[in-house]
Amino acid sequence: MGAVERIERRMADLAARKQKINQRAVTKAFEKIRGERTPTERERATLDRWNAIRDEEVFWRACRRIPQEWLRVLSGRQVKQLAEQADRYGLSFGGAVVDLAVLVPELFAFLAKHGRRILSADPEDPFTMDGDSPALERWREEKFRLARLERLEREGALLPIEQVHDCNSRLSEMLRGRFEAIQRISPEAYDILAGALDDYDAETERLYGTTEKPNGRKLQTSKSETGS
Repeated sequence: MGAVERIERRMADLAARKQKINQRAVTKAFEKIRGERTPTERERATLDRWNAIRDEEVFWRACRRIPQEWLRVLSGRQVKQLAEQADRYGLSFGGAVVDLAVLVPELFAFLAKHGRRILSADPEDPFTMDGDSPALERWREEKFRLARLERLEREGALLPIEQVHDCNSRLSEMLRGRFEAIQRISPEAYDILAGALDDYDAETERLYGTTEKPNGRKLQTSKSETGS
């Protein structure tokens, strides 16, 4: 049974308990308080039970939609910090509204999975040590970014730059081979394509920091070859 189902069952139990309370005693107690009179001991006890049930009902309804502003007050964190930490730890408190029926089970699952490692962590490790200085937070953010990049690479969603560069180089070499065939048909078209491919290689060099041409080859325009 999930947290939502447990809350619904609790609300049903509260409603049943409220039905058993003497409503006339509650009404009398309210009227006496409004009239600045003192309820009897039994009326006061009945009213206290009623108020306790009502307060709990209000809490269970509110806990499903906690404004993030309340979470900022409780945590002392800003919106950006909450969003980054929610993403970092995989917890559901980064949105505009927080559902405790979702967040609380996530927190306990997180502690069950990582609690032993957290307790045994090196107190000098910046990633686990207490404190929220700007420098420490930047260090944690950078550490998180590196871990995320490594995960994306393992999942195949991120390719090493060398692999991308090799792919571009092979593509450039294949195109140059095709363009040489075009030269025999239309030198003018060949000149346009050769210039475009040289621009492509130059941009590749700028992006990947290499000055090496694919296989050391560079197309010559038909004019340069003929000396015209």
